[in-house]
Order: sequence, then C-alpha cells, then structure tokens
Amino acid sequence: MEPFRARIKVHDHDSVQHFEHAARRNYRDAEVLRRANRRLGAIYLYGYSVENALKAAYFRALFNATGRPITTAVDKKLRNTEWDLRSKLNLPTKPKNDPENQHDINIWALLLAWRRHSLRVPYAPPFAQEVTDRAAELYKN
Repeated sequence: MEPFRARIKVHDHDSVQHFEHAARRNYRDAEVLRRANRRLGAIYLYGYSVENALKAAYFRALFNATGRPITTAVDKKLRNTEWDLRSKLNLPTKPKNDPENQHDINIWALLLAWRRHSLRVPYAPPFAQEVTDRAAELYKN
C-alpha cells in the first residue's frame, strides 16, 4: 500500500485519470478496512470511491465531446462551472451542511446523466435511471 505522502506527490492537479485512480485506490482501501471490521472507515472510503468514479465519468464525457485529452486538468474553475449547472437543472443548490460541498454523489450522478444527454451520448434510459437511483440510495445512507 503506498504511503499517503507518496500519494499526494503523484498528481499536481485533478484529471480524469486522477479521479479514476483515486476511485480504485479508495475502493481497495475500503475493502481492507471492511475486512478488518472497520466498517465506518470502509463506508466513508466506498463513498469517496463512488464520488471519484462519477466525476471521472462526467469529465471523461465532457472532454471526449470537446476533443480534450483525459489528462486535461480539472481545476477549481472548471469544477465550479460544471457544479453550478445544478441550479439550471433545478437540482438542490445548497447541500444540507455545506453550500460549497461538491461531494454530493446524488447530484454528480444527475449531472452525469444530464451531461451525457446534452452531448448526445446518453446512457440507455434504464442504465441512467439505475445510476441515479443507486447514487441517491447511497447518498441517503
């Protein structure tokens, strides 16, 4: 398992590849915690794994449609621009505890389904519904 210090030196910016790597790493770490009966820590990391996977899928779709490589930096300005779409889509604009919180997997799932539809590469309706339903269920728990 790579030490935390090594992890933070690997990436100097977020990118699709970074989100994908973080999703896999958080999932593996959650599995280790689950097997050690550290359920709360495992649940926390499973949530981050889902969040990073959704962000990777979202920005991959956006970058593929605009011809940008997946190594393109996902900086704060880009994340904020995309996150602000939630008001346009009548999604909640102020998550329960933190208005700047961009960790709401339910909203990222809804944004992903909308973004893919807007780019004319929608998920099949049953799959899009499944993604958003499962994210909503995870968010409630």
